[in-house]
Amino acid sequence: MKIWIVLTLIVELVVGLLLLTFPEVVPQLKGAEGTALAMSRMYGAAAITIAVLCFWTLRYYTVDGVVGLFLHVMIAFQFMIIVASVISYVKGESVDAGPIILHSAFLIGYIFFYFVFECKNINNINNKED
Repeated sequence: MKIWIVLTLIVELVVGLLLLTFPEVVPQLKGAEGTALAMSRMYGAAAITIAVLCFWTLRYYTVDGVVGLFLHVMIAFQFMIIVASVISYVKGESVDAGPIILHSAFLIGYIFFYFVFECKNINNINNKED
């Protein structure tokens, strides 16, 4: 799971820095102005915050509760990005499939790791009771 966290850290940091500093580089944002650029920069800030969360999760990986909290936050974040994309699609707004696919892959990965993590916790609790 640590490799998955490192991958997330790198992707979110790169995308976050790009959107925060040069959102116009994204093809769909060429020629955008005002609110569109401001919203892109806000997403960039959120993505950098996720990268910081990944860093601190790796740093304190063995502390009880850190990984579980991380997984809950990441599942919620990925899910809400997908919800926002679906809402935009339903309202007839232009939606690029790339980010939806990426966030869906991350969501599936984090749900998988959540169940692996929970199974390990259940096994540890059962072993302590024996």
